[in-house]
Amino acid sequence: MVIGIDIGGSTTKIVGFRDGRIIQPLIVKANDPVASAFGALGKFINENKVPVSSLEHIAVTGVGSNAIESDLFGVPVSKVDEFLAIGLGGLYLSELKRAIVVSMGTGTALV
Repeated sequence: MVIGIDIGGSTTKIVGFRDGRIIQPLIVKANDPVASAFGALGKFINENKVPVSSLEHIAVTGVGSNAIESDLFGVPVSKVDEFLAIGLGGLYLSELKRAIVVSMGTGTALV
């Protein structure tokens, strides 16, 4: 399973991807980006009954991703450009080859 975590300014979003399927996303709030990332991952693992050993990789993005300097719970982490993540994620979810993807939250981006 691969995990994606978007550590935003006000919320942290997390989603899993296994066998070509999206595993239920969830949202957590915390003031500290590191606490938010660990909290989101812990909550995701607990709610979805996912063993840490099944996690292959974690991709982080968002304004708080710079605070993540190493692995999370022993799982390798890479940083992904937020605009690339928004654009490619929007295309994947829409099943379109070309689109304008809008991300609306505390910040708004058109990709």
